[in-house]
Amino acid sequence: MTIRHQIRKELEQAAQADYQVFQAKLLPGAQGILGVRLPKLREIAKRIAKTDAEAYLQQMQQACLNQDAYDSEEVYYEEKMLFGLVIGYADLNREKQRRWLDVLIPVIDNWGVCDSCCMTYHWMKKQPEYWWDYLLEQVSVNTEFSVRFAFVSMLAHFIGQEYLQELFAVCDKVRHEAYYAKMAQ
Repeated sequence: MTIRHQIRKELEQAAQADYQVFQAKLLPGAQGILGVRLPKLREIAKRIAKTDAEAYLQQMQQACLNQDAYDSEEVYYEEKMLFGLVIGYADLNREKQRRWLDVLIPVIDNWGVCDSCCMTYHWMKKQPEYWWDYLLEQVSVNTEFSVRFAFVSMLAHFIGQEYLQELFAVCDKVRHEAYYAKMAQ
């Protein structure tokens, strides 16, 4: 059994039906919500990050890429969340962080995964010039959640004096009509 399938079983066991109903109301359009609370997801993500981060990330990449295949399993909301959280918690160099973010961002399809994961990327503050440029690239990708990812990350990690004027300038330039991009902006 793969790490992903072990974790998947753990998620299914931790699911709470009442919380699933509540989350579904908060995340309109999000598919595959089990109803696992964020503190539990963070606990699982930290454990994966310490033990099997690269293997898990590779398996999640494969699962996300095959999501439209004929007989592939649905990727749960919570699995996408874990994918992003493991990137945040794992001991990865910035090239690997960037590589995994490049895989994750196109998979993001709701504000919950986007925002919770962005808040975990504290390492952006340690190399601000590098990550600021990366976030500007995500704005230029110009999809709903690449733009939201960039703005939420900027608001979480780049509110200091040195980036505030640049952040306002980026906000003034972006014209994206999608709801979740506009709300982050």
